[in-house]
Amino acid sequence: MPTLYQTALGPDYQHLPALLQAFHGQPGPWWRGQVDVSWSTHPLLRGLLQLARLPAEGTQRAIAVRLVAQGQSESWQRYFGNRPMISQQRQHPVGLSESFGPLRLLLSNQVDTQGLHQHSRHTHFLGLPLPAALSLQVQAREWAAAGRFHFDVTIAIGQHRLLRYIGWLQAE
Repeated sequence: MPTLYQTALGPDYQHLPALLQAFHGQPGPWWRGQVDVSWSTHPLLRGLLQLARLPAEGTQRAIAVRLVAQGQSESWQRYFGNRPMISQQRQHPVGLSESFGPLRLLLSNQVDTQGLHQHSRHTHFLGLPLPAALSLQVQAREWAAAGRFHFDVTIAIGQHRLLRYIGWLQAE
């Protein structure tokens, strides 16, 4: 049975670097590495990040990631040190959706020879679409280099960056 990303990306999946295919093609094993996390400098946004218990700021922090297949969806279990950030991803008619509690993002995917690029198209809160000024703007990139799975994720609200995390993973 194909995995979520094999289905979502269709024929483009075969153009991903082999390491990204291994990550998205075999849910279950832990991938571990290091991550740098930076937060917004705006005091109000920093307070929101703290309340939401999003990954704490820091450099060269431990990260562990595991994808767990759950029927037609995947649970993305991310641990930044001992702080979890868990989401559910599933197929959506216009791409993928990713849910964090009451928030659901619709994601667009683009594959090129370097890797995978994702960006959010819409944000829903409790099932209702949010206006662009309140929507989460997610830009994510995955690529392979030097035998490692690399990632760079930026999350913003409107024009205000909330946080960015960039790092690498290796299969356990």
